[in-house]
Amino acid sequence: MAYREQGRVRAWLTREYGGLSMWGLLVVLLVLGGVAGLWAYTKSQAAAEPDGDAFGALVIREAAFVGDSYSAGAGASDTDVRWTTVVANDLGWSEDNVALGGTGYVTSAGKEACGLDYCGTYAETIGDVGGDPDLVVISGGRNDGRSPAGLENAAVNTFEKAHTRFPNALIVATSPLWDDDEAPAWLEDNAEVVKRAAEETGTVYLDIGQPLAGHPAYIAEDGLHPNDAGHVAIAIAFEAAWEDFAASQ
Repeated sequence: MAYREQGRVRAWLTREYGGLSMWGLLVVLLVLGGVAGLWAYTKSQAAAEPDGDAFGALVIREAAFVGDSYSAGAGASDTDVRWTTVVANDLGWSEDNVALGGTGYVTSAGKEACGLDYCGTYAETIGDVGGDPDLVVISGGRNDGRSPAGLENAAVNTFEKAHTRFPNALIVATSPLWDDDEAPAWLEDNAEVVKRAAEETGTVYLDIGQPLAGHPAYIAEDGLHPNDAGHVAIAIAFEAAWEDFAASQ
């Protein structure tokens, strides 16, 4: 009886379907099953991987930018090529840009500089940031001029306001930018003040240097703002500083 059953099994396994024996079909099914399992595992792992940059428990998906006309995109042919948008696209962030021309840590502006009747300081502009960003970048400072009174207090207040409003976000300040001319000494002095304020408040300070210096080809026809190439140069400088920061985490 056992011999008869074994014979039936052997006959079934050697039977052919479309030129392929049952043994062959079983092998194919096992291979396909393994591939399907691997595909499902890979898909589940990919779903678990978040988009954007990750630093410890913090994942950057949404970034807000506060700043002056350079950050707003003045001089660029389109907002798609302003440096903040180039950075956001390169790093996989969604962008909320509330930068306003003519403004600074202690400096507000009017219609001639920003197109509105009143454009507030950076501390005031933080109130315009929408949603719940993972990252807030504050970039500017040239409009504050030579060693303005109250700069350090204003910078501290700006950073503290950002931390208070977005307690789960990474708050970043950059060094102030200049055009293709050599940056004046007072700009470096102001940068040191902002850096101290950042350190005092637990804000990340990124020194992005002066990527436009010595490059008149990076400046728009107004002689002041970066053109498309200039915005790309600023984006490259920011991303280099960002990568250095990321590597230190």
